[in-house]
Amino acid sequence: MEKPLPDFAIFQNDRTKVSALWIKEVGEWRECPPKDYETLQVITAILRNSPDPEHTLVMIANLITKMNEE
Repeated sequence: MEKPLPDFAIFQNDRTKVSALWIKEVGEWRECPPKDYETLQVITAILRNSPDPEHTLVMIANLITKMNEE
């Protein structure tokens, strides 16, 4: 039986400073620019320590959407 695909995932390699995002709707890993490594590291820490990571991720996505509209 196949494992279900996650809706969202972050990959980070601390040694090479490479980051990538998986978004289920896109269906593939997307490598992020090196300048985004530290930002994604902070987001990853927030999600790992959140009592409700899914809700936290939705809040982060909403904030980013609002910032892009301005």
